[in-house]
This record gives sequence, structure tokens and C-alpha cells, in this order.
Amino acid sequence: MSARPPVPIRIRGAIYPSIAAAARAHRVTRDVVVTALDRGTLDDVGLAPVRGPNVLRTVVNGVTYPSFAAAAAALGMGRMQLTRAARRGEFDLLVGSE
Repeated sequence: MSARPPVPIRIRGAIYPSIAAAARAHRVTRDVVVTALDRGTLDDVGLAPVRGPNVLRTVVNGVTYPSFAAAAAALGMGRMQLTRAARRGEFDLLVGSE
């Protein structure tokens, strides 16, 4: 059984000799490139993630954060710790604010 020849990949106008070469150039895994190839989104490989629909602006004690995870990180805790602290009344928490 012989190995398949490499498949050239074009990302934002640059042509890479293989999926592995494209992944290395964009500092992502090979699986990311393969998934993008399957979805037809190769031009998005290696770009910063776009704010998704599940990211909710969060206000903790009057300070606004871009997401719940960002709020927890800024407060030096995990998301579950922030949730539990808010339930105990340690923080005034508003999720999904505009």
C-alpha cells in the first residue's frame, strides 16, 4: 500500500504543498486544516476566532467583561467558581447584558 501524494492547499492566496505544511505555517493542527477543507472555510484557518453567538457580555459588580470566561479570569477564578460565588451572594452578576 503506497502513501497518497500530498494535496496542495490554498489559504488566503498562498499555496502550501500539503495539509501538514499549511497547518505548520498557520500554527494550527492538521485536523483544523482538514476540517476547514471539508467545510469550505480554508481562508479562516489561523485567524482569531470570531465572537460566537454563545458568548455573552457579563457584568460583575458593575464592571463589564466581554464574556463570562473573561470575567472569571479577571477575577482570578474559574467559571464554576464565579457561578458558585454569585449564588452565595459574593458578587452581583448579570450575564447577557448589552
